Amino acid sequence: MPPASSRCCFYTYHDTNQDEDKRVEWAIHKNPRNVLITVPPPRLFRDKETRPEAANLPSLGMISSKIWQSGQEIVIGFLAGSEWQRNQVKRYAPLWTRYANIRFTFLDHRPSDGADVLIGFDSAEGSWSSRGTDCSYFSSRGIKSMNLSWIMSQRSQADIRATILHQFGHALGLVHEHASPQVPVRVDRNRIFEDLNPWQSPWDPFRLDKVYPTDRLLATSNGCSIMLNYLPPYWTQHRMSLRHNTDLSEEDKDYMKFYYPPENHGVGYFNTLEIRSTNDPITLDAYIKTIPSRQKHADLIAGLTWIDLEPNTLEGPYVRVSAAVHEDRITAQIKAWPTSRLHAAGMAWLEIGPRFHFIQHGKFRLCDLTTPLDNFSRNSEVIEFSTPFPSPPTVVCFVTGVQVMQSNYRLLVDAVDVSSTRFTLKIGTWGGTDLRAAKVTWLAYPADQPGVASGEICTSDIRSWNQPQQENSAFTPFPTAFTKTPNVLLALKGFDCSRFSGLRLRVCTSLVTPTGFYWHIQGWTSIYSGCASYFAWED
Repeated sequence: MPPASSRCCFYTYHDTNQDEDKRVEWAIHKNPRNVLITVPPPRLFRDKETRPEAANLPSLGMISSKIWQSGQEIVIGFLAGSEWQRNQVKRYAPLWTRYANIRFTFLDHRPSDGADVLIGFDSAEGSWSSRGTDCSYFSSRGIKSMNLSWIMSQRSQADIRATILHQFGHALGLVHEHASPQVPVRVDRNRIFEDLNPWQSPWDPFRLDKVYPTDRLLATSNGCSIMLNYLPPYWTQHRMSLRHNTDLSEEDKDYMKFYYPPENHGVGYFNTLEIRSTNDPITLDAYIKTIPSRQKHADLIAGLTWIDLEPNTLEGPYVRVSAAVHEDRITAQIKAWPTSRLHAAGMAWLEIGPRFHFIQHGKFRLCDLTTPLDNFSRNSEVIEFSTPFPSPPTVVCFVTGVQVMQSNYRLLVDAVDVSSTRFTLKIGTWGGTDLRAAKVTWLAYPADQPGVASGEICTSDIRSWNQPQQENSAFTPFPTAFTKTPNVLLALKGFDCSRFSGLRLRVCTSLVTPTGFYWHIQGWTSIYSGCASYFAWED
């Protein structure tokens, strides 16, 4: 490799599209939280001029993060390298663990199996790493998942530290900072080919100038990030240079704290992909997950976060989730009916215990309608609080089940006419949608309650309904900033999707800060609109 590339990351050297959907399912199996947060992956790199057939290709890969389980031990194995090279990795990689709730264990012998990350030191390949749980997907198959070129005594300790921290950032799930549309860079492909061809490098330089579209990534320009890939100025058009960062930035540390929090804050998640593949849809089944509860006899608030199903008959698709605590165990269930072909579905829940003594909550089920609701009509139910509030509280609603006949999938739930003693729950549809059943959970809390916040996010905040798209993202500020990063429960409260390609969407976050959070409503088909409710609290 030429000296110019010694600080450059050859990201996704060997695994850009290989088994992508299998790797997503692997990531969810490794960590169910991957369905609730998103880190923009390489498959969002769409070059419409050279790959028009892939420009709008939906994939599980475009909607899943690949972070490890918080608190996990990640086993690092070495396929090669001198003792000095391995010691450099052991010295610098653990710097991430000061901010991420994970730990590294290094194998000194040549591993035959059991390693989550397999590291090589081949100088002909450059430095690169697979992303997050992709590392263990490849290492479980005996394939190298990271390569660290140029970890050599001739280089400065700053350069060695930068290389190791950068690649372990990928191994922990991060992508390149310069992929942000706010950090534009265009490479000089001809010059790179001239420099790399003598080394017969299989690396594809076309990847370096792929930029996430602005409608698919909400990001700030973190020019100090260790994930900002350095490029020599003569490899770029206009001879611009990206800075060479050698240590973690404050934003890098914040991302790690968000992705790998120190403990479980009472939010749980379940997705059918933890149990079975999306490629083998079923028509009738119940998926059950049982996990320990943080507290005995706690109540739960649950909501749908992910729906991927299509009608099996003219009766329309039907999906329902439920969750309950029995003794010290939580039983979560996702069920589909014979009218549906369920590819996947997901849910999130919050344990309501002494911490939330000020919350009242309940469920409402709209079902067994013999005729569809009239156009633009809203079925309503007056809900009485078990104990009156001193003043009108804040009410938050989540969808936990829905049945729609063979028509566009439209649903919106809302709380209106809120008083200190009651509120009206409205379940609405429009445009000729034949809604036959719906299930909703709700919670209410004093509007002036300190340390909590709630609200809703919707695609209508950023675009018109008649401009459907698969990826919808924005930043939503909290009504009042928290003193530290809060916990957030986010679940669906409504949607409007075409009937021709099934009900297929999910809601997730990519980063929560004390002032607000980045949200994403994503789909495998174009979404006319989508809405979700959130409840945030500070421990």
